[in-house]
Amino acid sequence: MQKKRMGQNGQAAPEWLTMRSMHSLRLLVLTFMLLLCVDSCAFKNVEQRQPRDEKLYESPVITFTKEIKMPHGADTRPVRDVVNVVWGLELIVTPHESFVVDHPERYTLELNEDDGLFFRADCNRGFGTYKADGPILHLTASGMTKAFCPTDPIEPLFLKGIGSGASFRADEDYLILELLDTSETLKFTKMGRVFESRTRGIRFVIPAAWRHGWYEIREEYSLAPDTLQSKAQYSLTLSYLPVSTNRSGQVLTRILIFQKSDWKDILDEPGPPPGQTLRESDELVYVASPPQSNPFPPDSVDGIRYEAMYRSLNELFKSFTTVQPPR
Repeated sequence: MQKKRMGQNGQAAPEWLTMRSMHSLRLLVLTFMLLLCVDSCAFKNVEQRQPRDEKLYESPVITFTKEIKMPHGADTRPVRDVVNVVWGLELIVTPHESFVVDHPERYTLELNEDDGLFFRADCNRGFGTYKADGPILHLTASGMTKAFCPTDPIEPLFLKGIGSGASFRADEDYLILELLDTSETLKFTKMGRVFESRTRGIRFVIPAAWRHGWYEIREEYSLAPDTLQSKAQYSLTLSYLPVSTNRSGQVLTRILIFQKSDWKDILDEPGPPPGQTLRESDELVYVASPPQSNPFPPDSVDGIRYEAMYRSLNELFKSFTTVQPPR
């Protein structure tokens, strides 16, 4: 037999009252749990809304705990040792963190012999001037293109360095700028050395794999008859210098300048094209002759060096450009 609930006067409680009480109890429990959830979620939202610099979270950030160490022999050098070199940004260090640059070729710095400064900042390029005062470089950016680039926290830090004074240290492969005003440090790696012939209006970057003393560059204006070069106005020969002194320099490639009409006549001759077209102007064609295969034993010092230079020729060809010759 079912038992009935009793009220305070000993009489049985109505069924509807019993059901209402149970329903109220359930609502009370649910309300209490809901309040706990809302309170917890609100606390989490407050944490997420704390102000922060969103840019710092768009690039790898590494906690910096020690000074940048230069390779053995790095020191303060005359500014002439860092000019005519394309330097690619590798690392930015602030007093609190450091930013690793995954693509150094996107942030480059170049100083020339005429106190000119050229730089690339992501998808933009700029220019300016510099002044050397002992171990101090005073950099001034004068202008820059204004293409829209994806947001990158490296860009403002890099541009800050381009427009300030800095002490510098360098060796064969690295350049370090220590900014005087902000205690930030910019570390650059050598992308290559710049070659420019102002009389002929050509310019290219010699790859970093071409170490000092491994090669020579020879310009020729009076060319031998009865050769491909005989129709060229100008020839620039890039040769590897062997370790063995009893061997002469071995040609890697030549860069030739032809009148367009002469180059057309050469292409009309039977056989494969005698060279790779690098650039054309209204009247001239700039051509690279086919690279010579490795003439050294592959396991020898000369064979290894020659192969490294041979493989990087495409870098040189891609960097080739024409400049306005002086009047």
